[in-house]
Amino acid sequence: CVVNSCSAKIHTDVNGHLVKINDEHSHPSEKETIEVREFREKVKQRAVNETTPMLVLTYAIKHPSLKSEF
Repeated sequence: CVVNSCSAKIHTDVNGHLVKINDEHSHPSEKETIEVREFREKVKQRAVNETTPMLVLTYAIKHPSLKSEF
């Protein structure tokens, strides 16, 4: 968790796979923050795995219904 006052923590291995969870969150989820984090991760993964220009990747992820055009 990125909230300093929250005791919830997760541990992952070097590949990002979940290894361990400590405690529960002491606050409601921050949906917008989670969506931004998920979007960034999608862009990063596609940038690593594809040769498509970054601007096109960003647009394609924001507009998944148009993905077949890219």
